[in-house]
Amino acid sequence: MLPLLHQHQDYVVLARLAREPKKYDIVLYRRANGAFVLHRIMKKHSGGSYVMAGDNQTSLERGITKNQIIGTVVEIGRKIKPISMKSLRYKAYVFFWCRCFFLRKIIFRIKRRSSSYGAYRRD
Repeated sequence: MLPLLHQHQDYVVLARLAREPKKYDIVLYRRANGAFVLHRIMKKHSGGSYVMAGDNQTSLERGITKNQIIGTVVEIGRKIKPISMKSLRYKAYVFFWCRCFFLRKIIFRIKRRSSSYGAYRRD
């Protein structure tokens, strides 16, 4: 879930489903192969299935059912400072990063090219 969550620095608090998960909620679910995954809901289909994606992904995972969802993230903790899921900063992140999903491939390509540029540059 980079860039929001950082491995070995952040933690999440999960809660059982008390309500129907909605778009942009972060949920823990179990894939058909048994793997546990923490991703964000990008879309809910009228048939009841969900489309998921991690914040650092450019591809979508389709066909996740409510039965596969174990819980939703209700709190994000960081060593430095907890992240309030009701804060303006978090809501702005969700608004721009999730609604601009189609731009991620371009952003990642630019980032990859700019970081590899210095490795090949000769002065």
